[in-house]
Amino acid sequence: MKALTLHQPFASLIVEGFKQYEFRGWLPPEAVFGQRVVVHAAAKKVDMAQLRGIFFDMVEGPPDSSMWCLEGGDSLESRLKHWIDHPEDLPLAAGLGTILISGYRTGDVVARIYGADGELLEGYDTNYAWCLAQPDRWVDPFPARGFQKLWNWTGPESVGA
Repeated sequence: MKALTLHQPFASLIVEGFKQYEFRGWLPPEAVFGQRVVVHAAAKKVDMAQLRGIFFDMVEGPPDSSMWCLEGGDSLESRLKHWIDHPEDLPLAAGLGTILISGYRTGDVVARIYGADGELLEGYDTNYAWCLAQPDRWVDPFPARGFQKLWNWTGPESVGA
């Protein structure tokens, strides 16, 4: 099974179902299409300014809030508030669960879905939006060292019940 390391809060946003796309500068390998991939949280400390910025953008809804491509309404707002008050609840250096890689789209197409246009589309045409589906958050994070790009997960395929 492959794994993909992401910074927090993005790893948690994926396994909790708020983030349906992961933007990368490279295409997902065809071998992972239709496969589950472990979502691994990097060891890097949470960037609190970024976390507050995501919350502000999603709640206040300025024109650039589409850049986050998040869904979840009040539930998302509640989780972001919680993580701002309790960043220690965002696990680091651990596998958090799995996600199905269902395909990809170009970044500009996905950005338009979320309302971006004009200058907000700059740079999206050089990215690929990996389509994420069926998140499965593990009950307990599994401590593990992460790596760049896709890497081979040697831990369990699920944790907790």
